[in-house]
Amino acid sequence: MWWLVAATLVVAWLTHYVVVIQHEYAHSFMAWITGIKDDPIRIEWGGTGIHNIVTLGDIDEDVDYDKALAAGHTTAAALTAMAGVVIGNGVFYLVARQLLRRPGVAAPPWVLYFLFWYIVHSVGNFYDYVPLRTFAADGDVKNFALATGWSRWWIYGVAGYLTLWAIVDLYRKALPRTLGAAGFGRLWPARAIVLVLSTLTLFVLYALPALEQADPVSVFMGRTSLIVIPAVLIVTWRRNVVSELPLPPGRQTREQRAPAQNASSDAGHELTPG
Repeated sequence: MWWLVAATLVVAWLTHYVVVIQHEYAHSFMAWITGIKDDPIRIEWGGTGIHNIVTLGDIDEDVDYDKALAAGHTTAAALTAMAGVVIGNGVFYLVARQLLRRPGVAAPPWVLYFLFWYIVHSVGNFYDYVPLRTFAADGDVKNFALATGWSRWWIYGVAGYLTLWAIVDLYRKALPRTLGAAGFGRLWPARAIVLVLSTLTLFVLYALPALEQADPVSVFMGRTSLIVIPAVLIVTWRRNVVSELPLPPGRQTREQRAPAQNASSDAGHELTPG
């Protein structure tokens, strides 16, 4: 499976684009549906700078939330603000997680690997907003809080637990299941590389927007995200690099097949005359 490892950066980059573009168009189409934007296709792509090409850090849904709030369109603004994470990322994340559980998806390893990285970036979008930028001076959480009047502490508490669940699920189920079904098995160096790269993607790439904020809370959260990386790797190393990997139904490792084959061979010898 080394060819999958070699393609990791390309797969991670492409799935990142898919997830971010879904997010922005979920905002844009909801703004159009609720009447606070006239063209759902129009978004701000952010230019051709290397930072934006690599991370899409400057892309924007091109929705004037201040104008919508000033006009009293609070419901439209709230729905638009939440659409990116809830619809653009959340709904498709749940679909991807269900597909990952289906044995038929495990047949082509590249499809499975693409799905896994799609899930990594979906979780990264959750993590980017809550907890990292819950208290930022701009962004979706700020717009949603202004439109609804909800306390950001409530958003931090409720959505924070959901994000924590998604992160734990990523390391406990999604990653080992992907590694096992894709055939990484005894390739512990490859397993280690995928674990490290997915962790850096989640805790570095998605911490960058928080680190770029002006408020000290967001910067603190972003720096904390970087600090916890060694702890995350230590806690998740055994399950994803050392331990036996889970396999989809009907598939066995070479070691698991060997006893059954030996037993069958022994039985055949016992039934052979002489």
